[in-house]
Amino acid sequence: MSEPLEQSAAEAEEVSPQGRAKRRRETRRLRRAEVIYAAGLAAFAVLAVLAKANSYFSWDKTVANAVQSITLPGMETAMQVVSLMGNGFTSWAIFIATFAVFFAFRRR
Repeated sequence: MSEPLEQSAAEAEEVSPQGRAKRRRETRRLRRAEVIYAAGLAAFAVLAVLAKANSYFSWDKTVANAVQSITLPGMETAMQVVSLMGNGFTSWAIFIATFAVFFAFRRR
């Protein structure tokens, strides 16, 4: 038996030079995203190990003391806004919103 001579649109796109170029671009974008993600994950892992080994870094205390010594008007409010990102509800809300945006644009 002979196979049908018709090709689907997806198969024709992959065979055409434009389809191959598009596939290469998509592969490069995916590889770049994987490398960036892996680098961020590695940096986080290193920081997590260092944080577990040392209760405080010397530079961490220095920076914290310097920031806490600033007495500008509105500084307390600014620090409360910055701290808001770390509370339980806000982090989950950011996660859900990000997930919804990625899902809506088919970026799984």
